[in-house]
Amino acid sequence: MSDSDETDVLRELASLPTIASPRVSPDGETVALYYDVTGRNELHLCDPSDGSLEQLSDGDVPRSVRAGFKWDPSGERLYYHRDEAGDEQHDIWAMSLDGDSEPVVEMD
Repeated sequence: MSDSDETDVLRELASLPTIASPRVSPDGETVALYYDVTGRNELHLCDPSDGSLEQLSDGDVPRSVRAGFKWDPSGERLYYHRDEAGDEQHDIWAMSLDGDSEPVVEMD
């Protein structure tokens, strides 16, 4: 393999979307995860039976997946960090599975 071929392979690998922080719902039917297919981490739901993905967030989550998220015990919502002002002061929001969000804890 030539240096050019190796470089092409490395570029292709580096451009692949990343999946991070998968969390299984309390009922075991759905997996929530970060996926950066748009170039930015977004919350997605995955149906493990067929691998389909549904994007929930749209620019709402911090750039770092270390901020994390957690399922509500009922499995009806996800709690996640949100950086609306761009100041890295992450408020905590709850997002329903249809994508509607509301603040739970806001940083002043």
